[in-house]
Amino acid sequence: MAGIVRHIQFGFSENNNCDHQCGRGQHGVQTPASKHCKFLEEIIKRQNQALAQKDRVHEEMRSLIDWLKRDLCKAEVRIRQLEAETMGNQTGEENRETRETSTETPEELKIKTRKNDSPNKTEVEILQEQIFDRNEKLTNVEETFNNYERELEDLKRENENYVDQIRNLKATIRQQEQQLQIDKDVENEREERLKELVAENEEYSFKLCRLKHHADKEVV
Repeated sequence: MAGIVRHIQFGFSENNNCDHQCGRGQHGVQTPASKHCKFLEEIIKRQNQALAQKDRVHEEMRSLIDWLKRDLCKAEVRIRQLEAETMGNQTGEENRETRETSTETPEELKIKTRKNDSPNKTEVEILQEQIFDRNEKLTNVEETFNNYERELEDLKRENENYVDQIRNLKATIRQQEQQLQIDKDVENEREERLKELVAENEEYSFKLCRLKHHADKEVV
């Protein structure tokens, strides 16, 4: 997504090389470092917005994973409770039937026990299905979560790279400003020297006129 945004908004070529680098651009025109720096700062601003959005989704997915794990634990605990209750019911029923005199056959006793335990077994089956469903969802969410983490790391590294580029560009801008100041100082010195030369020239011209005037008088 970020690559597409850069390409559309900021003139990046298909291989993600910037057409506004501090060298020769696509039209052979020198692009100032300050302009390129602004492009990169705008890219970082947009990517920080994307990072903030991904961070929010990241936290929501983390909460969902925690909830699924808690739900799984509850279901597993409930299954163990039901299994313990089922074992207790079976033992109690068998002991009671053993103590009492009954005309029921052993097979009839087993059918009766299964009938009494069927609600618990049904709940266990439902919980097992829920556990299977939760596990499947948890696997999918964790996979998506891991993908998001990788994307976040990639974006952060990319932003760090842009920050480094901006730092280098700002250093280049400072150097250019220093050189510009030096050039201005040299230009000012030249202008001052030019003014001095003009003044000297005017003085020489005035003296020349006076000498010529005196020479003309002597000839007359």
